Amino acid sequence: MMFDDADPRETLLALILLVIIPILLGVGFISLACSRDTRQSRQVQSTIPRWTQAYNRWNQLYYCARDDTVFNPDNGGISMMISDMFLYLYS
Repeated sequence: MMFDDADPRETLLALILLVIIPILLGVGFISLACSRDTRQSRQVQSTIPRWTQAYNRWNQLYYCARDDTVFNPDNGGISMMISDMFLYLYS
């Protein structure tokens, strides 16, 4: 046979290189991917309430074409420039 004369150390080294290291690398990549997905999921979950509040505020706004402003009639009708709307929505 081909491996009758093989040194046991060489066989062990081949086993480590061809089997054990790829398995460890695969487990490492999977755990890295799972931790990244968990981190992104937490970030999205923390953003949803702020986005929902901004969306609700945006739905209450009206646009004035004459002055190129937006205003909320329920909030005293105070108008603001379009460029300031983002600050209002997320404040």
